[in-house]
Amino acid sequence: MKRPSQSGSILMLALWATALLASIGVAQATRLSLQYRWVDRLREGNQARLLAVSAFQLAAHRLTTADPVTDNAQYDAPKESWGQLLKKPLQLSSGTIRYQITDEQAKIPINAAPADYLTRLPGFSQAAVNQVITDRALGKRITHPGQLPLLPGFDADQLTPLMALATVYGQGPVNLNTASSESLSLLGFSAGLMTPLLQYRLGPDQQAGTADDGVFAEAGTAGVETALKSFFGQGFSLPEPDKQIMDGLFSAKPPLLGVRSSVYAIDAEGVTRRRAVVRKISAIVDSGGTVKGWHEN
Repeated sequence: MKRPSQSGSILMLALWATALLASIGVAQATRLSLQYRWVDRLREGNQARLLAVSAFQLAAHRLTTADPVTDNAQYDAPKESWGQLLKKPLQLSSGTIRYQITDEQAKIPINAAPADYLTRLPGFSQAAVNQVITDRALGKRITHPGQLPLLPGFDADQLTPLMALATVYGQGPVNLNTASSESLSLLGFSAGLMTPLLQYRLGPDQQAGTADDGVFAEAGTAGVETALKSFFGQGFSLPEPDKQIMDGLFSAKPPLLGVRSSVYAIDAEGVTRRRAVVRKISAIVDSGGTVKGWHEN
């Protein structure tokens, strides 16, 4: 017969062994649980990205496929198919997608604007302007916004407000059908001219992207004035100083003002159904579908 002390020792050892095995089991279960969650999050993130890519592809298809009912070869404006907003996200089995297309040529073209226009832009020092003009003469262009803070004297804190007003993608003129009041102001338009321009573009319902929107179909001052007369009456006339500014913008080499566009921004988003994981893509695409800029978050 075993002594009581020996039995007690064996029992204690058994309890310790059981506790150790239990703790190992708990640790292993916790580790497996964490691994599963990590894999699950990775899977959901990949799914959200695929949804965002699908949204981008849909937007690119809309951009590069003309609608015979709404699209016009003479101009580019929000009333056309590319400018139509989705009323609600598209529902898929794995989640939802949405996208928005905006005109990148509603902004001042940094790679084409003369020096006096660049000096009006946020962030640009005179040294930065001089560098852009010098590089341009040598055939060099800024191809990505990230290159701007490398210019001498450029204020990097102004990069975000700058990119709302200017673009490094493409060299086309600012589209009069899409330019914001801020962009028009940078081009030298008076406040008195911008008000009727924007009212005309919105049309009688004063809503952008609807069938009654006013469109400037001719790249010339006379065509702009004729269009405004059709909306405000034959008594309307452009102020002479604004006429001169507009003439200069339309006739510049290359033109700084036009009515057509060839570069657009696509903002695409995918959201998974199970965990509502979100992925977003911001891309710059030309009218032929070539991607000029890509950012994911």
